[in-house]
Amino acid sequence: QRATQPRPPKTLLFSAEKQPDGLKDFYRGSPAFLLCSGPSLATHNLMRLTERGILTMAVNNAAVADQVRKCMLRVNLWTCVDGPGSFCEQIWLDPGILKFAHFGHLDARIAVGTQDGRIETIGKTVRECPAVLYYLRRDDFWPETFLYSTEIAAGNPDNWADPLDNKGARSVMLVAIRLLFHLGVRTIYLLGCDFRMEHGGRNYAFDQWRSDKAVDSNNRKYDVLNDRLAALLPYFKKEGLQIVNCTPDSGLRVFPFVEYEKAVAAVRDGFPQWVVTEGRYERKKK
Repeated sequence: QRATQPRPPKTLLFSAEKQPDGLKDFYRGSPAFLLCSGPSLATHNLMRLTERGILTMAVNNAAVADQVRKCMLRVNLWTCVDGPGSFCEQIWLDPGILKFAHFGHLDARIAVGTQDGRIETIGKTVRECPAVLYYLRRDDFWPETFLYSTEIAAGNPDNWADPLDNKGARSVMLVAIRLLFHLGVRTIYLLGCDFRMEHGGRNYAFDQWRSDKAVDSNNRKYDVLNDRLAALLPYFKKEGLQIVNCTPDSGLRVFPFVEYEKAVAAVRDGFPQWVVTEGRYERKKK
């Protein structure tokens, strides 16, 4: 279900009332951990990401993988590409998560899970959920304009090839990278980017079965994403955007690998460690 026109202003993010967001470079200079949905995400001690000075963003239901594991990480930022019913209501209804949704889903309804395992659509729409901003999506991937367009390229239609001769393969990961760049993040640490699926295997960090056809489709998408991200590397370098993969044995071959604990330590080392409150209210007297 698509929102009515007129189109919003030419800005990357805007409110439901089509007002510009004002969040460009909002997190200037802050590194961020980007949580994707691969099963390796569940192998990390995600409680480390609750420490002060750490900014987190998740895509899709990676934002609730921690709740399945009972470690209760609450990410700061979140985004999606598909319809809102695919993603848990604990994300949509949480006012403590700043969410970024496709404008076409403004008046689409979210869905809730019941105690007996069913999923039901409810009356509440994305527009009625707290802390949601919106972006426009474009369906043509061009490496040279990816970081600068006011519409976010998630991929291409299945019948339309990009400059790398790849068709289809829309990805929320591309949307997340573009959003973090807009927000001023220049170092991104990737978690859960396994970039491979197996027939009959556990392919997510949360409960979700996929058919053999869906597994094959996703594996093809990972090949296309490797091509697209490799083509983006010169533009990332030009803008000082560094992406590091903390996923062990990842099929994502484009970015250098750093162990998760070392990445956390690097971010924490750059954040003030000593809390001193005594004397702060008397500084002017001194």
